[in-house]
Amino acid sequence: MQIINKAKDFISDAVVYWKKPPVGNYINYRSIFGYSVGGIGVYALIYLYTTVNVTGTNVILSNATGIPPEQLLIMYYITFFSSIFLTGIRAKMVDSARNRKGKYRPYVHTMGIPTAVIAVLIVWMPYDKITSYALKWVIVFVLNLALQFTYGFLYDAYENLIFVMSPNTQERANVLSVKSVVYSFAPTVLNPLIPLLQKLLNTDDMYDISIYRAYYPVAAIIGAALTVL
Repeated sequence: MQIINKAKDFISDAVVYWKKPPVGNYINYRSIFGYSVGGIGVYALIYLYTTVNVTGTNVILSNATGIPPEQLLIMYYITFFSSIFLTGIRAKMVDSARNRKGKYRPYVHTMGIPTAVIAVLIVWMPYDKITSYALKWVIVFVLNLALQFTYGFLYDAYENLIFVMSPNTQERANVLSVKSVVYSFAPTVLNPLIPLLQKLLNTDDMYDISIYRAYYPVAAIIGAALTVL
């Protein structure tokens, strides 16, 4: 009953403060809505990233590419140390940004699309038709390095956006609590898709690349579109 009452209060406040924030606050409810629902798109893309990110235990990539886990682990270490350098580049780009839309918002808008495209490319690449092992290794490495760069931009920009939305610590905490509930919708929906598609595609292997090829394009399009919100 208490949850219902809180929901009613939130809705009534949203009607009043949709465009103008309450006295003493800096964020209107339209921005809270955009930041929270847009987070569904961001976390949908984060889900896609974590699924295909190179690690020594990524069975999906190993099965699809034929690259053994120990080689994927080497690739992981290289991309990890490379990401330290790329983090510095991203930080410099953000700090030197001169955009009327702000410091982080432009990167939330723009980095969702390349993140979505690269994630789809990784699962849809015709690895079985690539005869050269070295070429296959290079393709997986380059795509994952590019994905780390765009994903890092998207994730950092989204998570840091709240700090330039309001200087009020309590207001930021309130908004973060709302968006954490809303964006959790993404993994809640995506997680059950794997066993469902496994059954529909009639495969015994939950790591079969065909499962991920089936839903990645749809999830990527929806995720990229919501990041613009």
